[in-house]
Amino acid sequence: MRRATRAALAVTMCFTLAGAGLALGSPGAGATPTPIYNQPGGGGPVETIVVKYGPFSLDPQGQGHDQDESEGLVPRPDGVYGIKSAEFDLVDEQGNPVGKHDVHLHHFVIASINTVDTACPDRKAYLDVPAEPLIGSGMERTPLNFPDPYALKVSWGEQWGARWHLMNMTNTPKTFYVQYTLGIQRGATDENTRWVTPFWADSHSCPAGTTWNVKGDGGPDGVETLSKTWDMPFDGYVVGIGGHVHDGGLSITTQHEDGSLICQNDAMYVGGMLDKITRCPTHDTIKKGEKLKVTSRYDNSFPHADVMGMSVMYLWAGDQGIPPTTTTTSTSTTTSTSTPGAADPSAADLTGANPSVLGTSGVAPAVSANPAFAG
Repeated sequence: MRRATRAALAVTMCFTLAGAGLALGSPGAGATPTPIYNQPGGGGPVETIVVKYGPFSLDPQGQGHDQDESEGLVPRPDGVYGIKSAEFDLVDEQGNPVGKHDVHLHHFVIASINTVDTACPDRKAYLDVPAEPLIGSGMERTPLNFPDPYALKVSWGEQWGARWHLMNMTNTPKTFYVQYTLGIQRGATDENTRWVTPFWADSHSCPAGTTWNVKGDGGPDGVETLSKTWDMPFDGYVVGIGGHVHDGGLSITTQHEDGSLICQNDAMYVGGMLDKITRCPTHDTIKKGEKLKVTSRYDNSFPHADVMGMSVMYLWAGDQGIPPTTTTTSTSTTTSTSTPGAADPSAADLTGANPSVLGTSGVAPAVSANPAFAG
């Protein structure tokens, strides 16, 4: 039986101030980022807010030990601000982490209710209202973080809903909370910030996040490959990519229409269990109508049930303007080079997680997003 009900969920929120951004984690394979230039100043100091949502009480494995695709409204910090980073974890009453293989965080995804999903406009949530996924995580816990001047906008009156799948993998009852840690800029405005748009793209279906089964009929070295193309909604930039797969997943690859690589998120395993997914330092141009291809690769040597394959992207609709000029002046004795206003290309490391897609302290890997939502 499912002993935790939405009506019984209590919420605690604690507030602290933080300085610099979170660590980004392992990068994946990706294209050379386009430098950030002509950027506005950014939204200023980052405040860290920790939300502990629950409790969830699950019976031992085999006795109603999971909550599968449950959903409900979840708290968010009040006001208008930009999200610079997001991290997810499972914790006990005292805030101590719960073992990743004791309680399985298949996924926990937060969406903006009554907001149309840019990637899949027909996506619906509670009472058949529109919903756009914003941030989330799975077993890999990929953090999300964005470098200045990028952030994910939260508006007045915006409501957040969540969908989750949680599983107790032990022989004893477990009580725990979902904890999400957000880095926000209350000073972020339309003038000083480049707002990103979540674009969650799937290798299998629209909307992203539906599951399928890997048959396991490929032999000892068999690999199942699925691909789907997605039309870009505007001219701009991919500002971060985080990947989401389940156990058995090998990688998620995102490519331009011409086949050139944007990002490859590789799954990493410890003791045969999914541990993390790499992120990409991404800041890559896109064109309206361009078809990006998302490809998942799964081990097909034996069956895997209810898997997912997502490229959790964050896009910016905009034009950076004229690039700064680099001039070189040579004489018989000296050479000088100047590049006014150019940002360090490495600053575009989003993932989010590190979404992170989701995609870290400051932000999603350019996403630093990683987003991601992983299962």
